[in-house]
Amino acid sequence: EFRRVLFRSGNKQIKTVHTPPFTSGLIQSDTPGFGTDALAYRGKYYTLTDQRIPYRRDKTEDERFFILTLFAIAHEIEAMGQYSGSLMRVQLAVGLPPAHFGVQAKRFINYFNGRGAVAFQFKGKPYAIFIENTACFPQSFSAAAATVKNLASFPRALVVDIGGASTELVTGTGAQTTSLFSLSMGCVTWLERYFADRSLTKENFDARVTNAEGTVLVDFWSPGCGPCRAMEPVLEAVAARHPEVRFAKLNA
Repeated sequence: EFRRVLFRSGNKQIKTVHTPPFTSGLIQSDTPGFGTDALAYRGKYYTLTDQRIPYRRDKTEDERFFILTLFAIAHEIEAMGQYSGSLMRVQLAVGLPPAHFGVQAKRFINYFNGRGAVAFQFKGKPYAIFIENTACFPQSFSAAAATVKNLASFPRALVVDIGGASTELVTGTGAQTTSLFSLSMGCVTWLERYFADRSLTKENFDARVTNAEGTVLVDFWSPGCGPCRAMEPVLEAVAARHPEVRFAKLNA
């Protein structure tokens, strides 16, 4: 019997099916510490933190996202009640940004497969897993088709997924994707780009716009404004193509 684990490996959060998302942040230690949710792997101890790992396009450059995946696997196995003291076979389904899917899919498959039996401890409980297969899928549309009621019944659909480091625009029918477009911009990267202290208030927003050099385009919007929401992907596409222009949004 195998355990199928579906997750999205985001720069901001790790998202799974049966458990709440958690921040893509790790603290490494040589000692167990006092936390009860520590994960022990290869002589090191890891705990999750709200301070995420700095943005990186290639998450396979080191072991940190593999450790985060071990947390996700343990959380899912525990939530599904499928823990076993013997070797557990795991199949991974990974959602990746459409813009870099072609290159990243192969890297992620190689990143997870071929490790053999992986032993670690989580919450003091021993785990032994074998990742027998990793499948990668473009994120956003497939996830929306599985979770948004009646989406599959629409003849055409547009899904806009605003993440921490990228924004995906996906069109399709049912659960079938017809086109993918990804913008290298997200709520975290743009907040860091335009607000160094990562704090967005009316005061620092006004100061940023007033003191800006060059052209500033301000989008005055509100959550209940349909035309405003319809214009969002257009403005985001324009912003990505014109880095010389400063774009800002103000909830009016």
